[in-house]
Amino acid sequence: MAFVLYDLETTGLSRHFDQIVQFGAVRIGDDFEIEDHYEKSCRLQPHIVPAPSALHVTGFSYADLISASRQTHFSMIVDIHARLSKWSPAVFLGYNSIKFDEEFLRHAFYQCLLEPYLTSIGNARGDVLRLARAVSKLRPDVLPAACGSDGEISMKLHDVATACGFKSAGAHEAMADVEAMLWVVKVIAEGTPEIWSRFLQFSTKAAAQDFLREEDAFVSFEADRAGQGFRLLTAFGQHPTQPARRYCLDLTAPIEAIRRSSDDELVAMFKERDGPLRRIKANASPLLFPTYDALETTFPGVDEDELGRLARSIRTDDDLVARLGAAAVAAEPVYPDSGHVEQQLYNRFIPDPDKVLMQQFHAVPWEQRTEIAGRFSDDRLKRLGQRAIYFEAPHLMADKVRSKLDEAVRGRWTGDALMPWMTASKALAELESMDHDQRDDDLNEYARILQTRMPIASGGSSGGAPGVG
Repeated sequence: MAFVLYDLETTGLSRHFDQIVQFGAVRIGDDFEIEDHYEKSCRLQPHIVPAPSALHVTGFSYADLISASRQTHFSMIVDIHARLSKWSPAVFLGYNSIKFDEEFLRHAFYQCLLEPYLTSIGNARGDVLRLARAVSKLRPDVLPAACGSDGEISMKLHDVATACGFKSAGAHEAMADVEAMLWVVKVIAEGTPEIWSRFLQFSTKAAAQDFLREEDAFVSFEADRAGQGFRLLTAFGQHPTQPARRYCLDLTAPIEAIRRSSDDELVAMFKERDGPLRRIKANASPLLFPTYDALETTFPGVDEDELGRLARSIRTDDDLVARLGAAAVAAEPVYPDSGHVEQQLYNRFIPDPDKVLMQQFHAVPWEQRTEIAGRFSDDRLKRLGQRAIYFEAPHLMADKVRSKLDEAVRGRWTGDALMPWMTASKALAELESMDHDQRDDDLNEYARILQTRMPIASGGSSGGAPGVG
């Protein structure tokens, strides 16, 4: 299977309310030679207020991002979806991609009425940041410690790549980041093929689920855990409606005390962020090791046979497993449903008949898409279809509908600090908090635009600055 390494640049950190503005990817074979490459960029959607920090990091100016020479966001996302579909099946790799890049892609596909789970359906996926963190601890001879410009230990992509010999051409350009990631991947695959093999093994959900079901005890790497990052675990159950979410118990915890705990005590214990309950998403490229492969280097002095007996005593105790499972479910955080369509991707799956309509929506001219948008049974898709027409072909909308959407876009800019998206007032506050040397001419010009709180014109084809006549 081929590999696709990709990176993207965005207007901020919210996968729901920010947008991708630049995308870069390469397709490589088993020999790590580039077979094809792909780059795209787009202009801002009219309701998006970029975070000043994102503009500072990426180097984009607001004036450039609204340029009519750039293609629209909708058309870019359609192009990206088509290219990644063409490159499939493949292993999709990014740097911090499971939590960031892939989430942005999924939500962009969803908001543009495309199959959101492209990288999962018939494909595999992995996070190179998680891999790099593990290798830097297990094999520092292969991936030496990297330092940032402040002299502190850093896991930023270009710092890691530079530490192992990469000559950086510049960070925070999507394709430059892809090139740095490819370098790191080659160093790891050639320097520690056994870890690379484990990484690839669990890039598919089925392999991870099989491993968690069959292994009594195992070592898991948690990239965001303080300290070494490794845990000794045994899997005992799964989420009742999300079978890919597996419940595990930390075998270094006081197991006998856990056995004696009341149900309420278990729930309280399992709610602790660094507590004994660990959740592993089998579909999120976990990094797992059998004890015979990693115990000596990660938990020296722990007896493998004794550890296996302890794990089996838990997994075969039906009453304990039932209590642990009930406590794990009770400890799950509850999130209220959002009224914003951008935050509703994971509310439910898209009905199959609507998936057919999604394909038809993209296959016909814009003049016919209004009728198709009205036939969706899923209200989310109706709203997103209407929004796509508003951005791409507003002249096809009735004046009353277009005026209503104009007002909604204005509200995105002029909303208060409680809004879950970036508003003009939030962006101004962020600019005021930035150091003076971070405020270049482009950001100062952006501040002047924000201060006017200019109304927004409908439509994605004008390419001009936000404004309503």
